Amino acid sequence: MARSAPRVESYMQIVFVISSVSLLLPIITNFLVAPSKVKGGSISFAGCLQLLGFCTFEACVGIFWPSIMKMRSQYIPEEARSTIMNFFRIPLNIFVCIVLYNVDAFPITIMFGMCSIFLFVASILQRRLMAISDKPKMESWTAMDPEAEPLND
Repeated sequence: MARSAPRVESYMQIVFVISSVSLLLPIITNFLVAPSKVKGGSISFAGCLQLLGFCTFEACVGIFWPSIMKMRSQYIPEEARSTIMNFFRIPLNIFVCIVLYNVDAFPITIMFGMCSIFLFVASILQRRLMAISDKPKMESWTAMDPEAEPLND
C-alpha cells in the first residue's frame, strides 16, 4: 500500500508511442511483405502482423479512455469542464469533416501514416505536460525549504 501508482502522464506517453507504432504496421507490411497470391486458405504473415497491430491499438484505446478521464478531472476545473471540452470539439469535428469529405483523395497508407504521426505528436505533448505539471511541485518544494534538495522518486 505504500507504493504509489504510476502517474497517468508517464504511462500515457508509452501508450501513445505503442499506438503510433501499431498503426504503422499496415504501412510497413504493405511495403516489406509481399502479398500472398493464394486465394482462400489461412491468414498470411502480413495479415497476422496487421491483426496483432490492430489488437494492440485497441488495447491502447482501452487504456486511453479511463486515463484521459482521470487527467481531465485533474487539469480541468469541474465547473468549466463541459464548456472547455465542447469548445475543443469544434475544431476536431471540422478537421474530421474535412478529412471524411476528401477521403477519396488520400490513400489508406496516408491515412494510417497521418494517424500514426498524430499519435506520436500526442506522446511528445504528453511528455511536455508531465514536465509542466512537475514544475509547480519543484517550486513549492523549494518555497518550503530553499536549502533542501527535493528527493528523486
